[in-house]
Amino acid sequence: PESYVRALSFLNANFARTVITVSDRFDASLLGSSELAQNLGRFDEYRMKGFSYSMRSDLIRRWYGLNTSLDKPRIDAKIHEAQTQIDHAVAKALVPSTAFNTLMILQALEATQKSQTVDAGVAQHYDMLIRRRLSDSGATPKSLDGTYAYLSHLAWRLKRDQASSLDKEDIDAFNDWCRSNIHNADTTALLGLLVKARIISDIDGSYQFKH
Repeated sequence: PESYVRALSFLNANFARTVITVSDRFDASLLGSSELAQNLGRFDEYRMKGFSYSMRSDLIRRWYGLNTSLDKPRIDAKIHEAQTQIDHAVAKALVPSTAFNTLMILQALEATQKSQTVDAGVAQHYDMLIRRRLSDSGATPKSLDGTYAYLSHLAWRLKRDQASSLDKEDIDAFNDWCRSNIHNADTTALLGLLVKARIISDIDGSYQFKH
């Protein structure tokens, strides 16, 4: 409960409006803490309804209807393809049937080929979103392998040290090690790209994964 109290106190102190989401697996026994219950008492409580087949179909149609550059046959083809893949992903329990996850897959479909979208589960959906963020931030397709290698070794470094972040001195040492042993590239510029893409956060010289 103490970590939740600290997080809620930070949110209440720094943001005028906050939306907090929890899954059905949220440990309700944590609410036995009076301090946590007091912090949560400031929020209105809502339950996200399940997303029916017809509602999902309507959202997909509205999504593609926003693209005025497509004619009706192309829109219908895209709608059919998206419906087929999303229905398949929901049926296989790869993702929950919610509006959020429907939109997440629709964005992923725009960024990758359909064969990569359906069967990979939640992990690959996040991978697709990471690639989308990198692409939107100026990363070239040729640089993705080096970028992923950098991210993998950074994740392992944090896990090995049981740390959640690296300070400026540590990140500089890590960049030097990467240049010498993994990928001879401008790791300082690469780190800047990852911060710009909001994959890595830089908070007062402390670097960590944003999610």
